[in-house]
Amino acid sequence: MIRLLALGLLTFAGVSFAASPRLFPQPSVLTLLAPEVALTEPQIREPHVPTLLASGAFAALIATPLALAVGAEIGKGPKDLYAALVPSLLTTLLIPPLAVVLTEWMVAERTGKGRFRLVPTLLVAILGQAAIMGAGVLLGVNATTGAGVAVITLASAVVLPTATTAMLKLTERPPAVSVPVLSGNF
Repeated sequence: MIRLLALGLLTFAGVSFAASPRLFPQPSVLTLLAPEVALTEPQIREPHVPTLLASGAFAALIATPLALAVGAEIGKGPKDLYAALVPSLLTTLLIPPLAVVLTEWMVAERTGKGRFRLVPTLLVAILGQAAIMGAGVLLGVNATTGAGVAVITLASAVVLPTATTAMLKLTERPPAVSVPVLSGNF
């Protein structure tokens, strides 16, 4: 009975010591008793960049025409210039970047929670949308016509996902320290 108890304690101690081969490089009791037990490093998944780009482009293709239509309707309401201008500009400036960033961030967070920063990515996407809107104004693109909506939508579907994916990758935090996983057949 004492031998069985000692063997059990040694096996338990071997499991705890086998989890750290850098600290204890000698073979443990567990590996001597069960050679099929192996230490495996946990796999760190990286977000698939084409998946991030595709999800962001899809969100931009839906959110941009919707934001332009809502902004146009808001702008038709009040007779005062500022009361019509500010809400419609904020709608078209904020909805597409918010949709793209949240979509890509949720896709990226599936690979590692807490690794991706949301606020800097959102700020870069808002700057990208402001650049698209500014270029549209300078080029004379009218957001009330079908061709103008298509040009702005396609520009948003290219610029916003690219800027968002790049910023998510640039501001990515390193993964948490991983502990080797003990796996084997007992």
